[in-house]
Amino acid sequence: MSAKRGRPPIKPHIKQLIYAQALQYKNIPRFALAVDLKKLIEEMGEVSPTEETMMKLISESRNHPVSDLDSPWSLGCLAKYDIPPEALPIVIWIYEKRLREEEQHFTIREVLWIARLHKVIDDPIFLERFASAYALRDKIDWILGNSVYTRGLDIRLIRYIDKSTRAEFYEYPDSIHPLPTWGWEEEEELRMKLKGKGYTLK
Repeated sequence: MSAKRGRPPIKPHIKQLIYAQALQYKNIPRFALAVDLKKLIEEMGEVSPTEETMMKLISESRNHPVSDLDSPWSLGCLAKYDIPPEALPIVIWIYEKRLREEEQHFTIREVLWIARLHKVIDDPIFLERFASAYALRDKIDWILGNSVYTRGLDIRLIRYIDKSTRAEFYEYPDSIHPLPTWGWEEEEELRMKLKGKGYTLK
């Protein structure tokens, strides 16, 4: 008589996807996000965890201790977090845009990434998108205790900087994502790094 086979363990990159979505869409209720994630994971051809399991993972990711870098940014933060003076106009432009859109989620971490990237991204809309993606990836790796690993994003950034391939970003603006592109070599490298660190989200 064969042993009863249960649901397979959750793959590390699926756990990381759940973690990232929970942080990125923190205002979406757990059950609604779990339903959306189940559909997304199945569309990727992967076995989805149960909604109950995903809700636990969503709670754990959202309840993780918060870094000071994830506090809301204001000009007063310049007293502690210095940024190059030449980056300040674009930071204020994006800050004003977020306030106008009543988007309160504008963090110190994002501002630091805007300051780091503003010299190589000339379109403020794409600067904001890239900085947000880098900031989220930075936050995920901080939570996991990993070195920040951004090769997937770096490749996208290099393609954006190259004017011959920039048009694809206007056609597919959602291609700027903090996680590696599924199937690329960096996904396997990240998976091995996570396994080596014994990374699991219960």
